[in-house]
Amino acid sequence: MPRNRRGAGIERVFYRAREASRKTQCISNLSQLGKAFRMYLQDWQDSFPPSFDITQPAFSWVAYGGVQDDGPRMLPEEGVLYPYVRNTSVYICPSDMSASITRLSYGMNTQLGLAAITHQGEILQLYAVGESMIYDPSRLALLLEKPYGYYLFFSPAFIGGCREQSPNTSHPCFDERTNIGWNPNWPDVVACRHNRTTNVLFCDGHVKTFSENGLACRYTSRELHGLPNNPNP
Repeated sequence: MPRNRRGAGIERVFYRAREASRKTQCISNLSQLGKAFRMYLQDWQDSFPPSFDITQPAFSWVAYGGVQDDGPRMLPEEGVLYPYVRNTSVYICPSDMSASITRLSYGMNTQLGLAAITHQGEILQLYAVGESMIYDPSRLALLLEKPYGYYLFFSPAFIGGCREQSPNTSHPCFDERTNIGWNPNWPDVVACRHNRTTNVLFCDGHVKTFSENGLACRYTSRELHGLPNNPNP
């Protein structure tokens, strides 16, 4: 085998091994955040925190810090979940190339709580979700890996739900090197940072890895899990 080909093969093996280690750390992060949500629910009468509140950022699970010179900045230490996991590194996936800018790698499902968000000059309906309202927490996503380069506006929220698509439609995969184009009628995109896979924290606290285009929007849709039907952002 030519030396350059052998070297390329070794490099690929090293990359995959390194990414496997980072994936494990990402899963650990999500698991710790899941435990923090559990404690928050116990203290706040079974209600999830807002995924995003643009009018009062400190009320969100992670506070929105506005846009700085190099991009949008999230503030985990000022969000309502921080008292339950006082380590900002837990909010960052080691494979997230944009973490130095955003300080956040995960988005909370908007279907579980949206305090207030401006969209085209309007304030959307406000609502909160209690864990007891969900008939199967093991099948409803709470946190998802969120890409940075895809959004015109980056926030601590992930827009859950199927929008106009069927429940089996996949959330598209975005690896921050691929421009797939934004489609407002399509389910929100997930970051596939780990050899084209993505990690998801569910409401019951378990974490599952999905292959590229393997995460169906039924896992992020509130109306498919016994919750009141509220409009999506």
